[in-house]
Amino acid sequence: MTDFESRFYPGEAILGLVRLYERDQNTAWLDAAEKAADYIIQVRDKDAITPDHWFMYALNDLHRFRGKQDYLRHSLKMADEICKIQIRNHPEKPEWDGGYIVENPPPKATQAACYSEGLSASYKLIRDFGSQTEKEELGKIKQTISRGIDFQLQMQVKNTKRFNKKWLGGIQKSPEHEGIRIDYTQHNISSFILFYNILTRDQERNK
Repeated sequence: MTDFESRFYPGEAILGLVRLYERDQNTAWLDAAEKAADYIIQVRDKDAITPDHWFMYALNDLHRFRGKQDYLRHSLKMADEICKIQIRNHPEKPEWDGGYIVENPPPKATQAACYSEGLSASYKLIRDFGSQTEKEELGKIKQTISRGIDFQLQMQVKNTKRFNKKWLGGIQKSPEHEGIRIDYTQHNISSFILFYNILTRDQERNK
């Protein structure tokens, strides 16, 4: 037995259930995802919202099948919390700008990438289903993603002066830690693709 409780596993599980439904159209998967999402919103996160990129992914997908406004509102609340903790105009560490306030600085590339992923999912959900008032938040969210991506790109290995040649293109942990792991790079790639898709879609809609 263990007292460990992950804040991220439930969101991953809900997303997986929705994706299973997309494959075989078994509504049991959606029913389970809906119950889990309702529990998180109404019970676990009722008094204190912790941004969770996996849950933001899941709500974007689940809303498209079940259409509960609670999903959109909760996603927007998580997005707002992320926007509040982004570092901007740091007086001593300008290279930290676009990262996020963390308990143990410096800001981390993977945390920024995860927040960019979550914000991108929230952006798409609000863009496609939000009210006019809710859509007024899109500019703030998009700007936050853009700043985050700028910070993340600083962490990409672009030369071999300090790094092994085979590390080129990888994403290091933070401005002050040169370690590279596959999940650091994976989350950053995912966020780059998501933001590219947002920019492309918005450009097409504005033509």
